[in-house]
Amino acid sequence: MDKFARWSGVVYTALPKVHRVKLGQVHQLLAACFGHASYASFRDSDLQVLNQGARYVCFDEAAGLRRARCLGILITEAQWREAWMSLKPSGVSGGTWIIEAQAMELAARVTFEDASHPEIQTIKQSIGMGDGHWANSARCLDDIDAMPELLRFEVLGDVQAYGNDVSLSVPVAAELAFKRIGRRMYAAGELLDVVRRGAPREYEPDFEAEIYGMSED
Repeated sequence: MDKFARWSGVVYTALPKVHRVKLGQVHQLLAACFGHASYASFRDSDLQVLNQGARYVCFDEAAGLRRARCLGILITEAQWREAWMSLKPSGVSGGTWIIEAQAMELAARVTFEDASHPEIQTIKQSIGMGDGHWANSARCLDDIDAMPELLRFEVLGDVQAYGNDVSLSVPVAAELAFKRIGRRMYAAGELLDVVRRGAPREYEPDFEAEIYGMSED
């Protein structure tokens, strides 16, 4: 079963039965949220993309609600939100982030923290033993609502390492980009550039995180 069929079943089950919504109508609602005028349009252009390469789906909640009104389905905003939010757990989404567009800022921060880059490794090695790199903020460099072909972010963060009996944190600025591969779908982000933006400063390492296996060497 492909992702869309599975997600449709989850939303169909989550919607209040009093509205007598049909599974085919759920297909139409989700297609609207994915930026399409019909399920046929979504199926022809984005279904394969969703199943094979989409890491992020920028979900347009309001579009689904408008489509419901057009179909004569009188669900409330709260009912619709509760239904589509049931897709959020990773066990349901299958590793795809189903998020509202503004939440791509969080995706940028997570991408930075999970990615590797030569400059990050150089900073860690110049100090000693690496102790992770963390994002403090992310700023979108494009109009996210326009769903640009390339969605860019500036991330400000810190690269941390331990050496010579001192733990140092080096502030950095990074540029990341997400390539649009569907109407409202993006592939995994790519870390394009990392530059230092200040002098190293001492910090207290989080030994508790290391105990629970959360730190990065």
